[in-house]
Order: sequence, then structure tokens, then C-alpha cells
Amino acid sequence: MANILLTRSAIENELTAKKLFSLGFNSISLPIISYQNLHPTITDQSTHIIVTSKHAAGLLAKAIKHQVECWVVGKESAAILSENPNIEVTGIAKNLQSLLEIISLVPEDEAPAFFNKTIYYSGNIITRDLPSFIPRQIIYHISYLSDIEPELIEKIHTSAIKYIFVYSKNCGTTLINLIHKHNLLPYLQDSALIAISPEVSNLFEGITIKRSHGAEPTFEHMIKILIAIHKVNMEWLA
Repeated sequence: MANILLTRSAIENELTAKKLFSLGFNSISLPIISYQNLHPTITDQSTHIIVTSKHAAGLLAKAIKHQVECWVVGKESAAILSENPNIEVTGIAKNLQSLLEIISLVPEDEAPAFFNKTIYYSGNIITRDLPSFIPRQIIYHISYLSDIEPELIEKIHTSAIKYIFVYSKNCGTTLINLIHKHNLLPYLQDSALIAISPEVSNLFEGITIKRSHGAEPTFEHMIKILIAIHKVNMEWLA
């Protein structure tokens, strides 16, 4: 089996590993990100919510008890939120930039009133702020891995990692820092990086020679790329 380095949370890595195992791949978990849920009180005064992360979507799908309309980033998060009958997903943006462009369509002088009953639910660390007239509520704290255990370093040294999955800019930046800190470049520079987006892929310029990203920022597209690249590799070796 070809080895894949996974860089989400421990739980997400475990779920991904099961899917990849069924496709004939072995996974090595490097849990770069971890979450501490805050279990906040969800106000029933909001009529609209904005969600930009899969983790927030999972929390809100369980917590929302009143009818709301939702703007969300990502099809996966939209599917999670739609499991709650109280949440009507009315807009799906492919990324944060697309969401900001949608928000900007509201005239600036009308925006504060327009978003008066809207709440943006997120973690404490975000890539970009939404406009200040949209109230934000933090519902979980994020922390990033600062060191790798010796046992996992040894596993990376000896496992001939063929592929690396990277899902976000912050996880990508953290992984690059860990690669330099633990001198892992000789063991990973020939691995094929599969990133969630071109922005994430570009972080690794000079780190890995082979870089790819999905046509859409979803796990399913990352899987499609993995299968396609692996098929080519196997045909080349045959």
C-alpha cells in the first residue's frame, strides 16, 4: 500500500484513513490541528448565520434549535448543516473570497441594517475577517501542533511517504514549519502534495516538486486527484 500523510485533526484523520484504506492506501496521521469546543449559548434572536468552517458546521448542526437561514463556505459544510431541519442553507460559496464578494453586493450604507440579525460563527483563529458590521461569535478554540513526537518522526523517516494531504493555509504553514524544525525535507521532498486549493498548494513551492489541487475545494476532489496520480505512478512502474 502507498503511504499518505494526513494533516487534519486526529478525529478527521481517523475518518479519512478508513476511506483511504478502502481504496488501497495506508495513512499516517499527523494531527496538525486540534479543537476545544466552547459550547456557547446560541441566541434565538438571529435570523441568519454565516459559517466558514466544517468544524463550526458540525457544532451548529447539533446546536441550532430555531429557524435560521445560512450562508456557508463549502459543499461539505452545507451538507452537514442541512441535516438540521431548522437550518435552511440559502447560499453556498466555494471559498471565503467568494463569500466576501457576495457580501460586498449589499450597498455599504445598507449593510449594517441588512446584517442586523446575522451572526458569524467561527473559531478563534480565522484566515480573514468578515466586515465589522457582521457580529462574530467564537464557538471553539483552535491550536496548531508545535512539535512532533519522536515516534512519529521515526515513522516519517521510515515509511516512504508517497502523498501528503493538506486542507488549509494554516495547516499548510504549520506543516512547513514542522518540516524545517525537524529536518524532514529529505524524507518528504519527493512526496506528491495534494492540496485543497491552489493557494494552499502554492505555499509549498520549493518544498515539494509535485503539487496538485482539486478543481473544487472538497475532500472528494482531493480523492479523485489521488486516484488519478496513483494510477499514473503504477502504470509508470509496470
